[in-house]
Amino acid sequence: MRVKICGRHVEKDGILYLCFSGAYVEFEFTGKKADVVIKTDKADDPNLMGFVGVFVNGEYKGKLKLDKAEGSYTVFESDKAQKSVIRLMRFSENNFGKVGIKEITADGEINPTPYKDLKMEFIGDSITCGYGVEAASENETFCTETENPAKAYAVMAAEDLNADFQLVSWSGNGLLTQWIPPEADEPDVSVPLMPEIYRLQDFGGYGFEGFSEPQPHDFLNFDPDVVVINLGTNDASYTRKKEDRVEAFGKAYARFLGFIRSKRKKAKIVCCLGVMNTDLCDEVQRQVRTLNETDKDVYFIKQEPIGNGEAYGADWHPGEAAQRRIAAQLADFVRGIV
Repeated sequence: MRVKICGRHVEKDGILYLCFSGAYVEFEFTGKKADVVIKTDKADDPNLMGFVGVFVNGEYKGKLKLDKAEGSYTVFESDKAQKSVIRLMRFSENNFGKVGIKEITADGEINPTPYKDLKMEFIGDSITCGYGVEAASENETFCTETENPAKAYAVMAAEDLNADFQLVSWSGNGLLTQWIPPEADEPDVSVPLMPEIYRLQDFGGYGFEGFSEPQPHDFLNFDPDVVVINLGTNDASYTRKKEDRVEAFGKAYARFLGFIRSKRKKAKIVCCLGVMNTDLCDEVQRQVRTLNETDKDVYFIKQEPIGNGEAYGADWHPGEAAQRRIAAQLADFVRGIV
C-alpha cells in the first residue's frame, strides 16, 4: 500500500489496521476518483461503531460511518482530473470501532506524501481522543459519532506546528485508575492503565479477526522530537486531594516519566493538565521540578479550565473552543523549545 502512515498500526493478512485515535494514512494522486475498502467491528452498534475522517488537500470533508463489517467508500470524486492529497484518519478510539484499510484504489497513480521534519507523540485520555467534542452539549453521553481527534488539542497543535504525530490515548484512563464515580472509593484497574497500554502496539485490537496476544510496541519505529503527556484528569476522581493518594499518583507519574525518557532519549517532554480538572496540577509540576534536577528537557503547562463561555462537549468534556485554546497554548510553548 503506497501511502504515508502516521500513528501506531498493525498489518495482518494484507490489511492495515490503524490502532489509536488520530492515526492516518495519506497519499496523493492525479485523477477523478479514489475509493477505500475498510473492515471494522461494531458495525451494528450505533454508539460504538467506527468512524474515519476524510481530508482533501488539508480540508476536512466529513466522516465515513463504518456501518458494514466490510465496505467500500468513495473518498474523492471530481468532474475533472486534478492533483489531490487524501488523508484518512481514524476518529473512533482504540477500543471501539476498528479501522482496517484493506484496499485503496484510484484512477491515477497513488504515491505517499513526504514525512515532515518535526515529529510529536501525545499520550493521554479522552481529552486527547476528542471525546464528545462534536456533541451539542454536556448533557449528551458518550458515542463514537461525536468523537473527533482532529478537533482536539493534540492534532490541532501538531498541525499548527507542521508536525507528523501519533496519539496513544484511551478514554477514562490514568496512572492509578480509570475514572471512578463519586460513590466508588477504590481504584478501577479493570482495563490496563496507560503505562501498560503505552508499551503495547494495539491493546484494543486483541481478539479481533484472529489477533493474538497484544504485541510490545517497537519504540524504534517512531522517534518523536516532542512527547506530550496529558494524564491525571481521571486519577483525580480517585485521589480527591487526599495526601496519601496524591503521593501515590506522584510516584506513578515519576515512574512513567522515567520509562518515557528511557525510550525517548532525545525528546522534549511536555506535561500538561488542567482543562477539565486542576486537582493534580501541583503534583505534576512538583514531579517535573524534581526531574529537572537531572533532566532539563521536561516541562509543565497548566491549562486553564473550561470557562469564559466555552461550550462543553459530551459528559462535560471540552468543546472545540476549549480544545482550540489549549492547542494554541501548547503550540506556542513548543515553538519556544524546539
